[in-house]
Amino acid sequence: MQNTSMKRSALLVAGALSLAGAFFAGAAYAADPKLDEATDLITKAVAALKAAQNPDPKKEFGGHRMAAVELLTRAQGEIIKAKQFADAPPKPPTPPTPKPPTPPTPKPPTPPTPKPPTEPTPKPPTTPSPKP
Repeated sequence: MQNTSMKRSALLVAGALSLAGAFFAGAAYAADPKLDEATDLITKAVAALKAAQNPDPKKEFGGHRMAAVELLTRAQGEIIKAKQFADAPPKPPTPPTPKPPTPPTPKPPTPPTPKPPTEPTPKPPTTPSPKP
């Protein structure tokens, strides 16, 4: 009985380890290997900039070396974010929530616009008709 129990435990542990290994191996290599290469190149570039000999210690390359190191470090951070984004599982689409229908709002009545006053048209003069 003990032998069967130990075999079962060993089988469960082996299965769990193989599943975990497969999961982590897939997650570790899911991103493009070019991103890893870019990270390595940036690390080398930062090291080379920091090791550069400054001809005039008072000027420190006019601040441009430190600016380049800072920008490269920020770029390396963006590459890491890109790798994390590529390794993240896709989010399921969320269905749009329907809006409840809104009743139409009645428009307030508009008063009639007054017409401009018109001048009376002149009547033609009447001539008295001859009396017989």
